[in-house]
Amino acid sequence: NQLAFYNVVDYGAVFYWRQRIPVVSASMVELSMSGRIRYLLLWESWWKSMRPEERGSFEFVLQSEGTGPDGKDRLVLARLVEPH
Repeated sequence: NQLAFYNVVDYGAVFYWRQRIPVVSASMVELSMSGRIRYLLLWESWWKSMRPEERGSFEFVLQSEGTGPDGKDRLVLARLVEPH
């Protein structure tokens, strides 16, 4: 599976994906280096609080329209940037 949640689970995303989405907790730098995960779903507040070097080779793709169950945070989809 190339899509994973980063320290979060959102059942709405699982419902629409219609497949199991694993949860990973390694650093984004470690995930970048492994190359096993190409896309991550994480809370927008986490994404914004990370320094660029903490994000590894992941880049922002889009954010959800809706917010999480508490109505405070959106999900961000981040993509692993392929080396050139």
